[in-house]
Amino acid sequence: MALYLSIHPANPQPRLLKQAAQWLNDGGLVAVPTDSSYAVVARLDDKDAADGLRRLRAVSYTHLT
Repeated sequence: MALYLSIHPANPQPRLLKQAAQWLNDGGLVAVPTDSSYAVVARLDDKDAADGLRRLRAVSYTHLT
């Protein structure tokens, strides 16, 4: 399942920030735009989310960076 949120950088809506935080708390992955690309983020303490990042990047479990 995917969720698209457009959050204004200068004046973010608290409701959307809470929704993104809940998505992360529920084990989801979030794509965050950077100046040159996107960063995919997850909670550090969520093993399932880390496994999702590895599947997305197509790297093995032993891959550290």
